[in-house]
Amino acid sequence: MRVFALITLVSLLNSAAYADLTVTFDNSITDIVLGIPDYSIDGGDMAGMLVTVTFSDNTTDSDFWSGTGNTGGAGPGSVSGWSLTQSGDTYSNDNDDRWVFANSTSKAIKGLMINAEVGAIVFDVIDSPEATQGSSFGDPFNAGSTDNSLTGTATYSRRIATTANHAGVPQNDLYGILTLSFTNGGGLAIGNTLRFFTDTDKLSSSIGAAVPEPSAFLFGGLVAGVIGCATGLRRLWAKQPSDG
Repeated sequence: MRVFALITLVSLLNSAAYADLTVTFDNSITDIVLGIPDYSIDGGDMAGMLVTVTFSDNTTDSDFWSGTGNTGGAGPGSVSGWSLTQSGDTYSNDNDDRWVFANSTSKAIKGLMINAEVGAIVFDVIDSPEATQGSSFGDPFNAGSTDNSLTGTATYSRRIATTANHAGVPQNDLYGILTLSFTNGGGLAIGNTLRFFTDTDKLSSSIGAAVPEPSAFLFGGLVAGVIGCATGLRRLWAKQPSDG
């Protein structure tokens, strides 16, 4: 099993913003699923992931991933001008299969979070040998590093364990969320694009839930009201003097 700290990075096209990001792992939370039904995933297979960008002024914008064919992407949400796309097998290191993160907004971007597990997708970070059965080979975050204009961290969190073959014991290869945090002064500057690789697999089920519909909040409020009313009546009855 490999331990990845600082990834040796490959060069990018001239139009890209180069990156020197330290890959880190947060194992504080482990989510458990049945298994990995598919390890050959492309951009069109990842519908439902939630992508969130954080701008230099600490505002955020989010959008859900959608796809057609072997291509998919997210963005923009309510703030126009940013996008994250991927086409082809996520395990491939072919230049045409990169993830492409573009900033054409009016603000620099200092962070990107990809919540894959909410869309029943998982990041596979160990190349060889296969760790979690059914996941095949993986590929951790790697991007270009020439002028080092982007620095920071690429952090994998929400470790995933499977019950089908490992009795819920994590193998430290699968993670539900990838967060890129840029620590250089300008972050991902206006007009710049970051291209990178990271492998994904399919989860047997999604983890987490979308924001509840307003009706759900209404129903929850009604239930809480009924419970509160019943509790109040019980207390009132308890205070009534006995007939004797």
